[in-house]
Amino acid sequence: MPDSPEGRDRPATRTDEGDWAEDTAARLANVDEKFNDLLEVWIDETDSQPYGAKFRDLELLGLKKQKLMRRLVKFPRLSKDVLPMLPTRLRLEAHRNIKAGRDLYRLTQPIKGKVRMKTSKPKGPTRLLGYYDEAERRFDVPWTILASINLIESKMGRLNGPSSAGALGPMQFMPATWDAYGRGSPFNTHNAIMAAARYLAANGAPQRMRNALWNYNHSDLYVNAVLAYHRHMKTYPKSYYGYYFWQVFVRTAGGDKQLTGPGSNYRY
Repeated sequence: MPDSPEGRDRPATRTDEGDWAEDTAARLANVDEKFNDLLEVWIDETDSQPYGAKFRDLELLGLKKQKLMRRLVKFPRLSKDVLPMLPTRLRLEAHRNIKAGRDLYRLTQPIKGKVRMKTSKPKGPTRLLGYYDEAERRFDVPWTILASINLIESKMGRLNGPSSAGALGPMQFMPATWDAYGRGSPFNTHNAIMAAARYLAANGAPQRMRNALWNYNHSDLYVNAVLAYHRHMKTYPKSYYGYYFWQVFVRTAGGDKQLTGPGSNYRY
């Protein structure tokens, strides 16, 4: 779970805070509108140009939106001012992202020394959706739960470990758990998603989803974060595409470091 919030220093005065809130709300609404408009066009062209210029533009817009959301996670007073300024759907999304982000932040510790993490190119969003749907049909685990775990654990496969605890692959399985529930390689995205669904079902999903998720990661904070993302994608399925373009940030002793996406050394 590499994610942690980022942002700039808190404004010095009450007036500056008000200006910062208005600027953040306006920028977030603007980038969200641009992303959703372009997404509709890209979806229509996916078969012919899945990784063309529009895909790269979506990647950049998705990163901009992610950074603004991370700012709201980091600064509670800012988020309290910004949320009422947002359109209804975006306000609900921001509320859920803030809740999940703060829960996940409490689970992380800064990395000391040099960051040594190998990044990977994720499968395309349409192919991942196919894997989630297949797993839901086979194991009755909602695709939105699987997408939320994939998002939290590896940003959809951009960071495959091993983690500091030894977890592997896009769904971050410990070797012993993989031996019991996996098939083939834990680094194979299809295998990993099927294994995650198999493991969740064995632990009570979908009827006892909280119990299943707690067994996946023994933390109520983790469970709450997964459910927050799941609920938003369940309410607004196309929000999945926004989460798909979120990039890997890690918390270090010297501040947050972006490992993937525009502005990093990572390339598709």
